[in-house]
Amino acid sequence: MNEKIYYWSPIKHWEKLHNEVLIGEMRFTGILSEWFPEFYFMAQKGVKISELVERFSL
Repeated sequence: MNEKIYYWSPIKHWEKLHNEVLIGEMRFTGILSEWFPEFYFMAQKGVKISELVERFSL
């Protein structure tokens, strides 16, 4: 079975400020903010869930 490939929506703006990430109107801190910008670049190219789990599993 082929895994779906997910992409970052180019209309969803994000910005990293200090120890948080703003994605659209939502604010994220903690581990998610540490994953940026690598998470974004992976999703921009297209990424499978299994690749994200492999790279970012706790």
